[in-house]
Amino acid sequence: MLVFVESLELQPILAQFLKERYQLANLPLVINGAVSGVNRQKAVNDFQSRDDGFDVMLISPKAGGVGLTLTAANNVVHLERWWNPAVEDQCNDRAYRIGQTKDVNVYTPVTKHPIPEIPSFDIVLDNILTKKRGLAESLLIPSELRPEDIADIFEKAGDYKRGGFSPLTIEESYLLETGEAFEDYVGAALYAEGFVVRRTKRSWDYGCDLLAKRGANTVLVQVKQVRSDKILTVSVEEILKAQERYKSHNPTALALITNAKKLSSAQCVLAGKNDVVILTAEEVANYGAALIGLAPTIYRMSQPADQQSDG
Repeated sequence: MLVFVESLELQPILAQFLKERYQLANLPLVINGAVSGVNRQKAVNDFQSRDDGFDVMLISPKAGGVGLTLTAANNVVHLERWWNPAVEDQCNDRAYRIGQTKDVNVYTPVTKHPIPEIPSFDIVLDNILTKKRGLAESLLIPSELRPEDIADIFEKAGDYKRGGFSPLTIEESYLLETGEAFEDYVGAALYAEGFVVRRTKRSWDYGCDLLAKRGANTVLVQVKQVRSDKILTVSVEEILKAQERYKSHNPTALALITNAKKLSSAQCVLAGKNDVVILTAEEVANYGAALIGLAPTIYRMSQPADQQSDG
């Protein structure tokens, strides 16, 4: 059995427990970032050569997720899950590869809240990893993508058609692996409410992450993700700087969209003075509708320009 566990503090405790629980002759071998290349290969050779029954190896996902052949094992346990499903799949491949003679069983134990309606951390993380793995397996991506290619995929992909948006809770938004993933979520939320959304460059975006157009109105959007309940102390300055860079788009509003629950008083004052719309974690389930309802300079965006009356 291969047990993937990230915590260096837990590994020796778990090793001792497994030795006693399964009456192993020796402590389970461990591979982590502190193990040298020579000792790492020795551990692999020892594990592969043992033929005296049940054995266990403990591995850190990042340190042992690639470059190891451990076909002596036919059971894989992800005790501490890595946030990237590709890394997790690479960990499975340590046992499931050429030379394996048995079926490989993969286990991902999770804790559940005693009240079924309340998702535990493990359940939320499992749902996110499952969605990310499914998305990766369903896409055929060319080896090189230009920013405009990504924008076209974003704008035209079926996942972003109105009615296809899946809202997140605040806690789920904390678990998104990257700021780019949160930007994609915000873009999908706006698209679901009738905005045409284009990403700006991932780097050197000059303070604007998304261009959101609805009818004759264009909003410059700065997106900020936080990973815990904390106060956002910077960001309004960035979207203000974007006005000059993106003036050719004739922006009618500026917006800061974040999953932070609060902004510092200085940020709120700065936003108020410059008419920057702020959407926080309170609106995380539907940023699109909130933007339509709150933007002071685009209050007529509740219907597209070609449907607005003259009154």
